[in-house]
Amino acid sequence: MNNKHNLLLFRREVNRLREEYKNCEKELIKSEIHRDIILLSDAIKVDYKVNR
Repeated sequence: MNNKHNLLLFRREVNRLREEYKNCEKELIKSEIHRDIILLSDAIKVDYKVNR
């Protein structure tokens, strides 16, 4: 992630995954979605700290 545009795309993806998580009924898929949310959120935090 090198710019604000990419950062916004990642945040949009996290929000989309959160909605998908809310609507999902299968626990295995929910755990995978949750893991993806955590990975993307961590990437956003690291990128924000590096590029401030």
